[in-house]
Amino acid sequence: MMTLTVRFGRTLILALAILLLWAMRVAADDCLADPLNANDCLRTPGTAQVIAGVTAVVVTVLVNGQEVVQTILQPRDTQATEEAEGGEEQEPRQLQLQIDTRDESGASRTEINVGQRDRIYLYARCLQVGKGPLPAATQSIRFALTAGQGWVALSDQGMRYGSRIAAVDSVQPSPPGDVPEGAGVYVSATFEGESVGAPVTFTLASSQLVLEVT
Repeated sequence: MMTLTVRFGRTLILALAILLLWAMRVAADDCLADPLNANDCLRTPGTAQVIAGVTAVVVTVLVNGQEVVQTILQPRDTQATEEAEGGEEQEPRQLQLQIDTRDESGASRTEINVGQRDRIYLYARCLQVGKGPLPAATQSIRFALTAGQGWVALSDQGMRYGSRIAAVDSVQPSPPGDVPEGAGVYVSATFEGESVGAPVTFTLASSQLVLEVT
């Protein structure tokens, strides 16, 4: 009888421990399951204080004004980290990589006409929210063509207007075969020694006329 009671007590304690761990995981808003999701981590009890005081860099990537990526970086400035640990909690530094796609008239556009000569510019810049541009981070911006090879060409246009600029041109004459659904360019920048970026997708269309003979 004593052995049965001890075994039952141990089982009950184990069950309660499992239930407590599950409840803590739910309350944590899944930060540990998805540590790169800054919004979840900032809402997580305990983790939010670490982010605010030590891991104080949140980087957001926006494409044409829409947030597509948000991640948290560990600051490389150890002195600043030690000061944060010994002092009051600090608000995270909010950094942004802003990417805009515009045609030669300045209109926002993500569709490229591969049936004729067409060009879309990528304007990318880095800034700290509330403080202004980050020239060194903007200089670090890189562009890489990830889809649509043979149909579009990518060229770095250098620095202008406080942005790093690239051009995406339709290839003429266009290759034979069906037009692919789209093209892609990956845009990245270096913040706190870490590369952060996001893909930009373009739709490919053709304006070539098809004449039917009857």
